[in-house]
Order: sequence, then structure tokens, then C-alpha cells
Amino acid sequence: MDFTATLNQIVSLSVQERIRLVQAILESIAAEHDSPRP
Repeated sequence: MDFTATLNQIVSLSVQERIRLVQAILESIAAEHDSPRP
């Protein structure tokens, strides 16, 4: 998967927006990890 375009958009965000993005990503990973798998 090529993330070049996505990373270019992320770099254009403010530091605060990037921090919020990272927090949202980490929270989604934690939620997925906490979910029981069938």
C-alpha cells in the first residue's frame, strides 16, 4: 500500500491536528485489540 498521498496530506496538518490523528489511530488499534476474536 502506497501512503505517499496520505502522508503528504498529513504533513499539511497542524501539529495539534496530527496529534489528534495519532491518538485516534491508537484508540482504534486498542479497541480492535480489546475486541474478542471469533
